[in-house]
Parts: sequence; C-alpha cells; structure tokens
Amino acid sequence: MFDRLGIGSAYRVRTGRTIFAAETHVTYKAEVRLGDALKIESLLLGADAKPVHLFHRMFHGETDVLAATCESLGLHVDGVARRVVPFADDVARVLHTAVAAQAGIPRPPEVGRHISTLAGSPRFTVP
Repeated sequence: MFDRLGIGSAYRVRTGRTIFAAETHVTYKAEVRLGDALKIESLLLGADAKPVHLFHRMFHGETDVLAATCESLGLHVDGVARRVVPFADDVARVLHTAVAAQAGIPRPPEVGRHISTLAGSPRFTVP
C-alpha cells in the first residue's frame, strides 16, 4: 500500500523519511494456516500533515472468511532527526487524493473499535 501511495521503500531511501506505527489495533477472527491463500484489503481512511489512518482486513483466499483486521495510526517520521515531520506538499496531495477516492467505500464495522475489557466477569478482575 505504501509503495502505491509513493511512501514505500523507495521513498524511505530517497528522503530518509518513513511511517512509524503510533497505535495499532489487531483483531483475530479466524484461523489461517501456513500455505493458505490470503486476500488483503487496505484502506487509507485519513491523512493529515503528519498522521495517516489505515485499516486492513485479511480474508481466507478460498473461503473469503474474515480472518483478521488491523487498524493503525502511522506518523510521518524523519529517520535522521528521529522526529515527526509534515509530509511534503506533493506527497500530501497524493494522500488526500487517495482518501477522497475511497470516501464512497463503506467503513468496515471494526473501524474505531476500542479495546474492551472483561471487567466484571467472574474470571477477570482489574486490580
């Protein structure tokens, strides 16, 4: 996905900048095994001066069963300065165009989930 958006490995080599994961939420829905065919769908849900909001779904390739989801907030980082920096204008335009192009795609129901606890469960207590 990053290569298609122009912020992949060639971008990192050329600019010294990359995306660091700041927060990630992963859900496991169904088992997949080594050698299973998989299908991955990725969405760029949002982008601003420094952050990108991504969502991925992994499906079993033969059964089309949803196997996992991954939602993440990435930050644009200068690898030399080791700090978060804004995207250059040309990169920001590409990201905003991609977000706009996906605006009509319904958001998967897992987007924006919070980590839930089992607090109150007889098998789980919070100290």
